[in-house]
Amino acid sequence: MVSLGSDTRNPGGGYSFHADVTPIFDETDEASLVSSVLISDEEPNYKVIPITGVILLEVLCTIGLMVSSFVVPHFLEEDACFILSCVHAVYWSLLFITSGYRNYHHNYLQRCGYLEFFRNTQLLQRIPLIVPSLGNVLLVVVLALFLRYCPGMEKCPSNSSFYCENYLQILFGIEVFILLPCLIKYLVLVVKFNHSKAVPDVHQDELLISYVQSYAPTNEIGFRDEDYMEEILEKQADMIRYLKQHSNNLSRKIMKLNSQLEAMQNSGVQRF
Repeated sequence: MVSLGSDTRNPGGGYSFHADVTPIFDETDEASLVSSVLISDEEPNYKVIPITGVILLEVLCTIGLMVSSFVVPHFLEEDACFILSCVHAVYWSLLFITSGYRNYHHNYLQRCGYLEFFRNTQLLQRIPLIVPSLGNVLLVVVLALFLRYCPGMEKCPSNSSFYCENYLQILFGIEVFILLPCLIKYLVLVVKFNHSKAVPDVHQDELLISYVQSYAPTNEIGFRDEDYMEEILEKQADMIRYLKQHSNNLSRKIMKLNSQLEAMQNSGVQRF
């Protein structure tokens, strides 16, 4: 049979289509292809969370809420209660948007393997929206009581010196008293995390070992309270969620590599 390559014969005395054809790619080419695709698709060694400015905005708005509760009644005494109610509604809407933005980035970091940081800030993520939401409930209750017992928005009760705006000042003060320390602590944790430039927790061998040891049975004698067991189960759940996501990412990369290898093989066969 006629060869598409040179006229060199194989040891068996016949011609072959594959005897002298240069291989389409060897093991070295395949390894370099795999490494190049993995490197190009691989995430950087560390991640930062771009929410510092958002938290600062929340801090400023929280301070502005408290300031407005005293400034508005001073200049707009007649409509103070209505305006302060609108101010609180705008404040809650702003926090609703910023909380969604922050949660998106926190969930992304969790998928990247920063499990410990996600757990440490999980409660702080929720407080900036939970507290104003409860404030909205109390605000509705205060306004409903005034409409029922003080329809003219005069002093309530009549023998006291408290107007509607005074109750709102107390309500706003409670919100600010709870929110400001939480937001400042939240901001400090985020700034420290961004400056540390730490690699994902799941890439740290010591952390993985500690996770495994936490699940493994030990011969230690002692009492482990429910909080300890809950913490272990929570860490295990975080690790399982991450490993599932990581497994899905690896599966997509493998499918991409297979499609690229098949395309290279088909293009190589067509050339020859």
